[in-house]
Amino acid sequence: VSRGASLLSSGHVSDALVIAESVADAFPDRAAPLVLAAECLLKLGRPDEAERRALAALRKGARDVRAFIALAHAYVDQGLHEDAILAMSQGEEREPQDATYWNEYGVLHLKLGNLDHAEVRFRRASILAPGDPAPWVNLAILSQMRQGPRAALSFLRRAIDCDPDDGVAWSNYGLALRDAEMVPQAIEALQRAAELRPHHAQTRVNLASVLLDDGADLAAERGFREALALGPDSVTGRVGLSQALLRKGDITSAGDELFEALRRHPDNALARSALGELQLW
Repeated sequence: VSRGASLLSSGHVSDALVIAESVADAFPDRAAPLVLAAECLLKLGRPDEAERRALAALRKGARDVRAFIALAHAYVDQGLHEDAILAMSQGEEREPQDATYWNEYGVLHLKLGNLDHAEVRFRRASILAPGDPAPWVNLAILSQMRQGPRAALSFLRRAIDCDPDDGVAWSNYGLALRDAEMVPQAIEALQRAAELRPHHAQTRVNLASVLLDDGADLAAERGFREALALGPDSVTGRVGLSQALLRKGDITSAGDELFEALRRHPDNALARSALGELQLW
């Protein structure tokens, strides 16, 4: 399970799911692989399956609040908002002083658009774990939703101060700088994020996207290819590579990337929209 969790954190979601399901089959009395499988399925946009895995983990006596967290996110992704809040509130009974739990509870409220409730929970998480950058990253996301990207920057600098080697904080910092139209600084921050998360596909997609917007087409194409070598399921990576290929007039290869994205994710709206635009050429 630890190997699967490591793969999940580095963005290799499909590989992590294979391990989780294999361990769950081999050890049917264990709850941990089912929780991991639920987390993977959420990342893959399959909340109904994630719900079933999380419920199965709880029936097997899962003691980790991650089971409640996964179940709550599965519910909210299916539009079952009241069920999501109920599932998450049950986790508080298990670990009332768990900073990760409060941070995820804030993320849930963020998904629901309950910004004030989200802020209260993020701030509680930051008090329980003052050295953890995650609550500050989420406070930055919330602040950007309320006031725009420049308002997020101070929270992200606080996150980086908590852990200068946190790749998630650097990645979010880079994206906020991009949104604030501070492109050279954004590229530097995202390059640092890629150094800290060398095996994380989405981090490289983020960097390549900014490079493409900045006109560095060859560097962007290389970055998207590196991202897809790490995470071939990445829709944003394939759409981005398609755009880079289109820039140099390779319409056939651009289309191939979009068809591959849809082969892997048949209902993905981003890939379908990009293919529709390509067909207008």
